[in-house]
Amino acid sequence: MAGWLSLNLKLKAFVDSSVWGYADELLKRIDDKYCWNASTGTYRYEDRNRSTSHVHMMLSAALGMMLDSTECLIFLNSSQSVSSKEDAVSTTQSPWLFAEIAMARIVRKQIPERPRPLREFTEKRAAAGPTIEYEIATALATLSDMTSKTLNMWYDRQEQRQGYALDALYEILPAY
Repeated sequence: MAGWLSLNLKLKAFVDSSVWGYADELLKRIDDKYCWNASTGTYRYEDRNRSTSHVHMMLSAALGMMLDSTECLIFLNSSQSVSSKEDAVSTTQSPWLFAEIAMARIVRKQIPERPRPLREFTEKRAAAGPTIEYEIATALATLSDMTSKTLNMWYDRQEQRQGYALDALYEILPAY
């Protein structure tokens, strides 16, 4: 999707994992260096909790700041990220996705002023452990639905006009 947005609409997409990788890989490196107890052959529990808390909070804060600084959030609602239950309540097993959706509800919503005249702009999941699910249906309800039909309409509209691609999207879907 990020590649498509760049190629077809000249938009830059932020994908968190492509910037800072995966938290579990970072935690493994930190824990191997600072939390490993060679005499017992195990990790020190309290140190592991501390390192995990710090890494998750730092990444969560950075993600929140990035979400707040972006103009537009596009959420890919796939079966890999969201599961629908029989009672039609969407859930996710990803605490990161839960946090991102929750943050999307509270970040500032604003469309920046465009220069006038407009210029053309040449988890990994652990194999073992409990399954934890977070309810996100309420948060998802605050986002506009974008189908492949909407995506094609957006592309066609941008092809027919000058200006910034997200302005074409806002003509199709409300920004709020």
